[in-house]
Amino acid sequence: MKIEKKLEELLHYFMSTRAVGHTTLLKRGTNNYDKPFFVLTHNTEAGNALKFWPKNIISLHNLDRLRGSNRPLTIDNGAMIEILSDALFRIETQEGQIKTLKDKKQTIITFGKKKLVQKIEELQKEIETMKKTGRYT
Repeated sequence: MKIEKKLEELLHYFMSTRAVGHTTLLKRGTNNYDKPFFVLTHNTEAGNALKFWPKNIISLHNLDRLRGSNRPLTIDNGAMIEILSDALFRIETQEGQIKTLKDKKQTIITFGKKKLVQKIEELQKEIETMKKTGRYT
């Protein structure tokens, strides 16, 4: 399965299964965990609303806090939706840019080929003229 399809399937799943217990499962699991951990949320306010300790909250806006840490990380479904959406949008945008560049390349190749053929024809005519006038042997 292509990566785009995997991302789409996951995004569809998370978007269509709102209010089924993702956050409850996350809270119950982390409430019973007795070591330091991080929870990735789409923003700090969402983490605060879920009543996580502020030092445990990592948002998509401060991912640099993960550097050098070896704590386990769990991801809230809101953050997952944002990550998946952003990834799919970026892939789609880049595919569009690739298509545009391929079209430009084809135009350049076609245009360049046309100019080259014209130049060859001009040179052939010049050689014929030179042969007729005796300047080419």
